[in-house]
Amino acid sequence: MSRKSKYDTHVKHRLKEVAAWCRDGLIDVQIVKKLGVGLTSFYQYQKDHPELIEVLKKNKEVVDIEVENSTLKSAHGYEVVETTKEMRLNPDTEKYELVVIKEVIKHVPPNVTAQIFWLKNRKPEQWSDRHDINHNFVGPAKIEFTDNSEVEEEEEIKEENE
Repeated sequence: MSRKSKYDTHVKHRLKEVAAWCRDGLIDVQIVKKLGVGLTSFYQYQKDHPELIEVLKKNKEVVDIEVENSTLKSAHGYEVVETTKEMRLNPDTEKYELVVIKEVIKHVPPNVTAQIFWLKNRKPEQWSDRHDINHNFVGPAKIEFTDNSEVEEEEEIKEENE
């Protein structure tokens, strides 16, 4: 009788949980801890079991898209309705109910950090802080020093005569 792998005993029957953990934003290290398997084994399970890799890809992608959308929304700014509610006695039912007292539309201004993050990642050639400078010289470098005192004196005389 062959021995079952940890995939069969620890992972296979928990794929729905793995999907939920991915949507909650957990990373592989956190998932393997919850499953009780090793990280190296987990990566091997992904190679050997296409259903696992499919669950991971599909559900991590959902969260990535949500974060992208919220980052973009934050970069643009948005409006939100702020609702104030209060417990009041309903005279008809004589029970306390949560009642809307007022609604206010508030503007959330654009988030500069989100804008910078977006631009640096979407247009790195224009917005990156890192600038590659080529320090490789072709041929010998020749630096000449000149005495500019005579040039400066001539410019001063010229300015005085004007």
